[in-house]
Amino acid sequence: MKAVILADGANLRFPGAGNTGRAMVTIGGRPLVWHIMKIYAAHGISDFVLCCGANAPEIKDFFANYALRIADVTFDLSQKSTDIHDSDPEDWRVTVVDTSVAASDNEKLKRLAVHLEGEDAFCLSYGDSLASIDIGASIAFHRSHGQPATVSAVYPPARYGALYLEGAEVTGLSHRPEGGFINGGFLVLSPECLETFSDAGFPEHAPDLQALAEAGHLRAYRHEGFWQPVDTLQDIVRLEHLWKDGLPPWKVW
Repeated sequence: MKAVILADGANLRFPGAGNTGRAMVTIGGRPLVWHIMKIYAAHGISDFVLCCGANAPEIKDFFANYALRIADVTFDLSQKSTDIHDSDPEDWRVTVVDTSVAASDNEKLKRLAVHLEGEDAFCLSYGDSLASIDIGASIAFHRSHGQPATVSAVYPPARYGALYLEGAEVTGLSHRPEGGFINGGFLVLSPECLETFSDAGFPEHAPDLQALAEAGHLRAYRHEGFWQPVDTLQDIVRLEHLWKDGLPPWKVW
């Protein structure tokens, strides 16, 4: 199974954030997208498709020089050789797709269909949140209910939008709730879902997941553990503190 990550999220909205997209903001010295990939890899998924826009060069550069960034290296200048000492290399396969800046997330996902041929389902994550979610359990849940779409329902502060549930069925979505579950990302989708997406908006907004919900085709995997989006400087500071404390809740590897 492959994991698609929307790694071209908007830049952070606070002074000093610079031009780095959220997926490349570093926590513990590693980009947020790396942490997301490590979560998936811990559950046996090592084939990734990254949706990129303006930050495509930055992401390509990161993976092109990945070994140099993470491993000890011996440069023998007299022999003009480089030895990389990496006892635990990642076994990832990473496809970086430049889906352009102007395209909506729905258009980007449609363009990825060629990279999902032969897959009966794929994982989808936004590149701006971390969670202690059990990916394997969410995939098993997706396969068990027989519907084409599964969203992970998380329960954050009420300032976020909400999912309305009847059992595991998602009956509606709201952007201004008084409380309740929200779409926390970490979806599992059948490729046929790509055909239902319009060319406007984001996948979690109407008419996409909303249409799937109205048709009874959307189910929710409830994740009641750690979930943290990266929207503000305070979010980054919190995640950095958790990482430095040595027991970050999302570190399942």
